[in-house]
Amino acid sequence: MRKVAFDIESHLIRPGMLFPKLVCVSMFEDFQRKLFLAEDGCREIIRLLRDPDTILVGHNVPFDLGVIIAEIIERGLLPAHEIVTLVFQAYADNRITDTMVRTMLVDIARGTFQEIEGQRRGKVYGLDHVAFRWIGKVIQKKDTWRLHYAYLDGVPLSQWPQEAIDYAIGDAEVTFQVDNQISTWAMSEGIPTPGNIPDEFRQVRAAWVLHLMAGWGVKIDSVMVEGIRQALEAQRTKAYAIMDQYGLFKKKHGQYQLTKKGQRSINQKILKSLIADGYAKQNISPPTTAGRKNKAGIRTPEVACDADTARESGHPGAVAYADVANCIKLLSTYVPALERGKGGFPVTSSPNVLVASGRTSWQGPNWQNPPKVGGIRECVIPRKGKVFVDADLDTVELRALAQACLEIVGYSQMAAALQQGKDLHTALAAEILGIDYDDCVDRINSGDPVAEEARAVAKQVNFGLPGGMGAKKFAQTCIDGGSPLIKDPTAPFEDHVARAYQLKEIWFRRWPEMRPYLDNASRITGDFGTCSIVQPWSERLRGGLDYCSCANTYFQGRVADGTKLALWRLAWACYVDTTSILYGSRLVLFLHDEVILECDEEIASECADEVVRILCGAVQEVIPTIPITSKPVIMRRWYKGAKPLKMNGRWLPVRPVKDPVTKKTKWVHDV
Repeated sequence: MRKVAFDIESHLIRPGMLFPKLVCVSMFEDFQRKLFLAEDGCREIIRLLRDPDTILVGHNVPFDLGVIIAEIIERGLLPAHEIVTLVFQAYADNRITDTMVRTMLVDIARGTFQEIEGQRRGKVYGLDHVAFRWIGKVIQKKDTWRLHYAYLDGVPLSQWPQEAIDYAIGDAEVTFQVDNQISTWAMSEGIPTPGNIPDEFRQVRAAWVLHLMAGWGVKIDSVMVEGIRQALEAQRTKAYAIMDQYGLFKKKHGQYQLTKKGQRSINQKILKSLIADGYAKQNISPPTTAGRKNKAGIRTPEVACDADTARESGHPGAVAYADVANCIKLLSTYVPALERGKGGFPVTSSPNVLVASGRTSWQGPNWQNPPKVGGIRECVIPRKGKVFVDADLDTVELRALAQACLEIVGYSQMAAALQQGKDLHTALAAEILGIDYDDCVDRINSGDPVAEEARAVAKQVNFGLPGGMGAKKFAQTCIDGGSPLIKDPTAPFEDHVARAYQLKEIWFRRWPEMRPYLDNASRITGDFGTCSIVQPWSERLRGGLDYCSCANTYFQGRVADGTKLALWRLAWACYVDTTSILYGSRLVLFLHDEVILECDEEIASECADEVVRILCGAVQEVIPTIPITSKPVIMRRWYKGAKPLKMNGRWLPVRPVKDPVTKKTKWVHDV
């Protein structure tokens, strides 16, 4: 099949608009360089999309295709459904690929992706960086026409400056050369699909769906956002006053010293002293860091002073510091992002289809890891006449783990329990309490606090230990998360560690497959401490795995693969399949194992059933021998921990109500 590289130049992105107006389309094939104004470029893209023997290659393709589709619809060149279907079908036929995604997959295979995972995608995987890595080409992005093509919109090409023409065509040419070099690398590595990176087309499809979600965006309750801003500013002011009492701010001539970001500068020495005092009163040794090197090059451990450690110390000054840190984070990240929704504009965002594990990440704001407190989620609302359908897969990572144990170890008590319809956390709680499963279920259902606490601990253990975490780190993680293994606040840290060791042995006893599973990870990482694996099902290559990453990747990567397959099928139903009840609905949020869709309220119950069917069906293909389950929740705003409600065979919208007696949250019909 022939490959044609393409690129676009457009007006600038602005808040609420990830599909700006198109200016031109450039193409490169072998030695042919072409540049088209918007309408002619759209017609050429349509022709290539219809050609079954052509693969379109781009860099960050979803953005370019989104702009082109919007232009085609605006100009009336094709009806919306027809052009959208053409693009989806080309993706389905493996006729669209992306040098950004291909490079990410190569880095994951090489084991180098971890080094750059925390950086912004554009700074690492922008075309200028990728071109230099693959072909040694230096592309100037500063002081060029890159941000100024709006001035040429509608101007005949004969009147364009040569620099503007060269820059536009140059990106398509470089993309073509980069793609060739990646294919050459793949063949030199003996990859079974010559020229193609394993899993690339599935990941490219997922990137397209994520971009559609991001571009559609979410509506915001601006009144609620303003209330959150005021509450956070009041909390910060109160905490500042407490911090001042303990001399936590650096001052010069009576004036507060400020950081580069304009925040009050903290006296770290005093902060560490307060944290140490707080832990001392609890008879607990404070967490430490390696510290700085002295002149002799020796590091002396220092008291950790992150926000979580400060809060756990219990010292009023340190707790105030943690409160300020939380307020500043929300006021500088989520609140400004939500405020972009003033005036009814949708808040768009920036998803990234790949990190080393195969999962996704999200920025601007980070919808995949929103704050659990502060009301940030509740500010997100559906459009008028719509509701949210939320489907969260039940304990899906543990189900993927059970599947991995069946394949690697050859047996799994976890798999057997799931196949019998048992709850894994209750099963482990029964082992902790030394009672049988049914008795434990009855005690939990009757509200027995001992059984409820045992299940809560079991949940921590089941989710915390499969990745190879040691007892000491597990104990510290539980403490940092606000759920210590021992309720006595005066208990020394060593008691928490001893309890962690005890729970770990109980965990091994209940799930005996986990010991050989973790031994396998230790064995294949070997003397050098790293290994490479072929990801089950997707055959994605992943290198540079240490012991914990190796233990995690078999189930985390599998869930990522299954949910991305589900996203593609859900998007097909929403955008392409006119016979689906989901047609015309839109995916809006994705949180690793949870999807949220926006649909008409009148058909929400039917949509909820269809979302669950597609979601569970796709993941079931990736985890074939373990039952995959989910129950949908319908909401009028995004709630954390919402519970499903069904009456007369129909799913109903829910809202939380706190019981005045038990203080527990109940989920009732949101009329």
